Amino acid sequence: MLALIASSPLILVVILMTAFNVSAKKALPIGFVLTVAIGLGVWKMSSSGIVIYSVFGFLNAIDILFIIFGAVLILNTMQHAGAVKVISDGFNNVSTDKRVQLMVVGFLFGSFMEGAAGFGAAAALAGPLLIILGFPPLAAVSLALIFNMAPVSFGAVGSPVAGAMKAIETLLKADGVNTDVFLQDFVAKTAILHVFGGIPIIIVALFIMIFVFGGKNRSFKALLEFVPFALLSGFSFFIPSMIAAYYLGPDLPSLLGGFIGLGVITFFARKKILLPKTTWDFEDPKLWKEEWLANKDSAQASAEEEKSVPHSLFMSFLPYILVTIAIVATRIPEFGLKSIVTSPKISIQDFGGIAGLNYVFPFVYSPGFIFTVIALIMHFVYKMPAKELKTTWSVTLKQMSGAIIATTLGLAIVQIMLHSATAVITKDMLRIMAEAISGVSGKMFLVLSPFVGVLGAFMSGSNTTSNILFAALQYQSALLSGLPTNLIVSLQNVGGAVGHSICINVVVSACATSGIINREGRILRINILVALVYVLIVGSVAGLYYLHQY
Repeated sequence: MLALIASSPLILVVILMTAFNVSAKKALPIGFVLTVAIGLGVWKMSSSGIVIYSVFGFLNAIDILFIIFGAVLILNTMQHAGAVKVISDGFNNVSTDKRVQLMVVGFLFGSFMEGAAGFGAAAALAGPLLIILGFPPLAAVSLALIFNMAPVSFGAVGSPVAGAMKAIETLLKADGVNTDVFLQDFVAKTAILHVFGGIPIIIVALFIMIFVFGGKNRSFKALLEFVPFALLSGFSFFIPSMIAAYYLGPDLPSLLGGFIGLGVITFFARKKILLPKTTWDFEDPKLWKEEWLANKDSAQASAEEEKSVPHSLFMSFLPYILVTIAIVATRIPEFGLKSIVTSPKISIQDFGGIAGLNYVFPFVYSPGFIFTVIALIMHFVYKMPAKELKTTWSVTLKQMSGAIIATTLGLAIVQIMLHSATAVITKDMLRIMAEAISGVSGKMFLVLSPFVGVLGAFMSGSNTTSNILFAALQYQSALLSGLPTNLIVSLQNVGGAVGHSICINVVVSACATSGIINREGRILRINILVALVYVLIVGSVAGLYYLHQY
């Protein structure tokens, strides 16, 4: 009963957004009010505690909003400088087939950026690039998020794995388990599970692009004839990713998989190897549904205002090249910059007088800082007039309004739930929800285990946070059920990756960077079904593996 009460704000928000097309900026305030009411009325939290944790959630939204702002600012800068059209033409020189472009940009480029930066950077960059190439904005965001499911487990240079290991470190030592051996098995199983889940999802994503957004150009032939190239794309990512996971650990699987895959697929596309003879495209944009389109005040909706300034492809793509270099250089410790950029930070210890409630924002380390600085640099590189600097900033700030409301209230809900434990009910709301899922006895927990990871990331927007919250719970549940602990913790990590890509805050930020506001419910209706398929596949594969091995 308590699990149902605790989950009711989440259920209400999802129903409002998916069934009634209520925007996130309207649904989340309702969910916030219900969360506060449950915290006060059922968990008997203090009103001062509600206020403190809400404000703490608002502060934690700053990093996400900074990323959104920087990504949108770069795109608006490029739009006004005339670089967007040049990039579009450049990708079209590789292939004008939208199926190929989806593999190159939506899947492999996005995976590379997730491996390097994590925390929303992949969808923030891949979605707008797909729009530049002529994808319907709604399709671009939905597909970028779907393809972001696989690389998240090793994103931000292995942060989710580090979070999980930190959470179970004490338990491993108490059980006399060799930490290095456990880590190697955990990382390897995560990579293998993503192969089984990720390869079918590539085909699912193609199906969505062709049959949901293809209009009169949808056909099974367009899907089936491209399956060989799609499988090549998948294995070009997953094979290097698995090798990196086995031999190099958790830091580089997604980054190397995306980088190597990009090289392989670009080569095959240019040589037209395994490509169908026919080229597939969306129908005439004039026939697209209104809900697929960007909002009128977005950069994507104002293409006619783009300046006709001659740039080379290199100069046009330079912002993204600089972003990639900066992110990789500051994320990999061996370059020696990570310790430098993580030092400047805003830090508030024991926030609101609550011991251990610490707010830390390493703003220079944030991808948003990198995006913003590079956007400013490009104003000078592109020799844009000073008045256009003001225009791009004002347009960007205007586009942020909906994301600010949804993101701040979403994280406020998470913080209230996380810290809701009181003397009346000693477990917090998220813990009770997770234990309700993990409470299923027997070997069925293999199938349900990834849903705990989904829950954590869906609420927090972070696979790392999900692992920190629930990896220990998963480990202990595995022991009680007689299941292999490394496999269950791997399922937690995979589930968290899937849940991250359907988190309302992540969807809101991806929509904001791509200029589609108030369409979050439409995206969730598509992507939640894909996520369900993903976790059911990996849960079933884990079950079959267990039956075979044990």
